[in-house]
Amino acid sequence: MVNADYIDIKGAVQATGFESVTLNAGRYIRLTDTSYKPKSGDGDFWSGLFYVDGDLTLASSCTYVTTGSDFIFASDSDIYTQSPAPPV
Repeated sequence: MVNADYIDIKGAVQATGFESVTLNAGRYIRLTDTSYKPKSGDGDFWSGLFYVDGDLTLASSCTYVTTGSDFIFASDSDIYTQSPAPPV
């Protein structure tokens, strides 16, 4: 579980080996893609991805993708959204 006022996820991120992952932001979860250079070939490609192999719970006042970004949440299980948990 990640608890913070703000959570920023940039680029392609994986959280594997967990039964469940919870991102709990008291305010915002902000998502931004980023540029990657392929191992071979020309040009860059852009990716925004958060992948988990268990359940994913997003808890925030607002979850948003920055302007001009494309972002994907992916899970081998279930994805949930909810209001943020109160501060501890």
